[in-house]
Amino acid sequence: MSTKNWTFALLKPDAVANPISLGWLLDALNKNGLIIEMGCRLNLSKNQVSDLYEFHKNSFYFNRSLNHLRSGPVIAMKLILNDEQQQQNSKDEALKRWRKLLGPAKFGRMYLAQVGDFDEIDSNKKGNFRQLFGLSDSRNFGHGTGSLEELEKEYSIFKKYMKKIEDPYSELFQLDKYIYLIENEEKKKKKLEKMRKKGRREIKIKEGVARL
Repeated sequence: MSTKNWTFALLKPDAVANPISLGWLLDALNKNGLIIEMGCRLNLSKNQVSDLYEFHKNSFYFNRSLNHLRSGPVIAMKLILNDEQQQQNSKDEALKRWRKLLGPAKFGRMYLAQVGDFDEIDSNKKGNFRQLFGLSDSRNFGHGTGSLEELEKEYSIFKKYMKKIEDPYSELFQLDKYIYLIENEEKKKKKLEKMRKKGRREIKIKEGVARL
């Protein structure tokens, strides 16, 4: 495996379905010196989820997490520190930065109990991504490897699907498709408006002929 300072990251279906959160994430990764080196989009099997959350199989929330992770596509990523920061930090620096961006796993419970401080992802003080976009402690935007010891094991579940990422905006997050849909929607609106105007003109012409 690479000697670069890296970590494994997973975006859950609730995050993948939200283009706004994906756009913000790309910006936050860049500001925090993290680069998406490898990545893939896929629908997880029951076995893959079980392997990823092996230590949670006996937890009361396991089936809830299993159902959510299989409810839509996920995005798996290998994040590395940019070249300028590779030699300047501890081996788990990439891991710690990603987990800080994510925020606490049980953010919902913490919020309801009004305990704990939420980390900030940039100078605008937007808050971490679980605080911003998470829906519950299971539908909590993403997953971050907890330790260096777990990295290889978790990454191995997705390794054969991973590919080199040059442009995460379109290759991985597919945000260009949303732009295309928005542009097409605008074109449709303009076309419909032209049809309505044309229809109104034709009605007026027919009314004028009828009066004659």
